[in-house]
Amino acid sequence: MAKAWRYFLWMKQATSFHAMIPDGWCEYPDQSKFLFRLYSIVPCSLERLGELFSKQSFMPTADGVPVWLGGCELKASNLLKLVTGTVHSNPDTGEIVIPTEADSFDLPRSAYLLLATPHQIDGTAFKEAETLARLDRVEALVSIYFGSNLVYKKVFEAVYEATPAGKYSVVGDEMAAIQSSNGPATGADKWELFQESCIRIEAFKDTEKKERINRALEFFHSAKSSPDKSKGEKFFFYWTSFQVLCEGKGTMATNSQLQSIYGFSKEEVEDLLLWKGVLNARNDFFHHGKKINLHKDAERYLQLLFLDLLHHQLGCAPVRAALNSKEHLDLRIFENAGP
Repeated sequence: MAKAWRYFLWMKQATSFHAMIPDGWCEYPDQSKFLFRLYSIVPCSLERLGELFSKQSFMPTADGVPVWLGGCELKASNLLKLVTGTVHSNPDTGEIVIPTEADSFDLPRSAYLLLATPHQIDGTAFKEAETLARLDRVEALVSIYFGSNLVYKKVFEAVYEATPAGKYSVVGDEMAAIQSSNGPATGADKWELFQESCIRIEAFKDTEKKERINRALEFFHSAKSSPDKSKGEKFFFYWTSFQVLCEGKGTMATNSQLQSIYGFSKEEVEDLLLWKGVLNARNDFFHHGKKINLHKDAERYLQLLFLDLLHHQLGCAPVRAALNSKEHLDLRIFENAGP
């Protein structure tokens, strides 16, 4: 499975953020860390801040781990952040260049909401994805019950060592490792197929079908553009693009179209095209709430299935892109999904 890169900046810190975290959650501060987030609250005067939290008498737990939540008046200077520059290719070698640099910023005096939770307790560390998801879920509950203006925008996030004289790490962007299976592949045949699709979409007289195909492409774009995280946003949008493209007639109708494209039986589509695995992943995600880590090879395979179905909808000659690329991709996610 392709790696995900996440950038950290380790720096000495001397702030009062530790004072906002209750005592007693760890025995050995030098072996403990907490994830700390700040959100802007709008519209909210500092006078009203106390009123908003006057009835708070509860601190939640998530997965048995405490989550600290509260309003605060804050003005902070010289907070660190990591800035990822333009990912590009070295013009001489073609190698990937991912520039990053440290920067600092100030938070103006205002009302903020604090969310924090342990990331390591007395030497026992939690997985990063689990710690982030813990706060994401509590943020969602805050938004549901109190409105999104209470967590209007996340303005700072860092992992702090529990000792006040320790370090903190500022979490930067996450991106999937770049895979050669994702191209560029710009042979003459690809340009011809691209040209044919553009012309056919533009020439459609059936406005309803044209609108549906355009909408499917927009959902495809949302999938491609979603952050490279493991919570499944990409899969959600790719599946939606399939449904819109195939008129929402259900998975058997999509299977039937793939049968037509490939000259396969229903069972061959399920097995040879891994369609059963894709459906199992769909069931895991939509019906059972399981996360899907759609790494780049698996994402590319969904894109090629979409290409096959798009050509079918446009009346173009089949290119059977998914099957032709299958042996070059790591698709265990679809082989192991479901029961």
